[in-house]
Amino acid sequence: MSFLNLALTKDFISILSDGQITENGQAIRTHFKKFYVSPNGFLVGITGFHKITEEILVQIHYQPHLTPLEAQEFLLSALLRYKDKRSALTKKVAYNAVIAFFNNGLPQAKTYHIEDGSLTTKDYLGSSLISFPPDDIDFDPNKLISTCLKDGQYPLPKIQLLQRNALYRVAESSQTVNKTIFQEIIKSREK
Repeated sequence: MSFLNLALTKDFISILSDGQITENGQAIRTHFKKFYVSPNGFLVGITGFHKITEEILVQIHYQPHLTPLEAQEFLLSALLRYKDKRSALTKKVAYNAVIAFFNNGLPQAKTYHIEDGSLTTKDYLGSSLISFPPDDIDFDPNKLISTCLKDGQYPLPKIQLLQRNALYRVAESSQTVNKTIFQEIIKSREK
């Protein structure tokens, strides 16, 4: 698995991922961005099975007129198409996806988890931290970020630094995450 983290605030949404693809215990790529940020004000991130990630992100990229809600419908449809995908003859792949955007000035996100052919979702509205961590760590990366934000202030440079520090800590503990950083933001258009 990979590492992907989102910080949603009233002013911006910051997304970060590592760049490693691991297959059969070996790193096969080191600079693979696991998310797409649309100029139309939404982002999509996917972790778990790199072939699905790449196919869906490319499909979304080549539909530049999608609104955030259309992209959400498109993402769900694509995830459902791949929900029974197998990496070997018997094992169905597991993967995670997220879409985030501002709706009426509020940040919102929806996460998707696909495992054994079943899809579960979770909705987020307002300030939130969302992580898709690898299976081989024994700590919560969100706690590394949130413990430093207790004062209620969420300046962009501080959150981005905390996200990068969390990625470094995850990379030191996981065989499937490297220290290559991909990080972008979406700003609220309400300003």
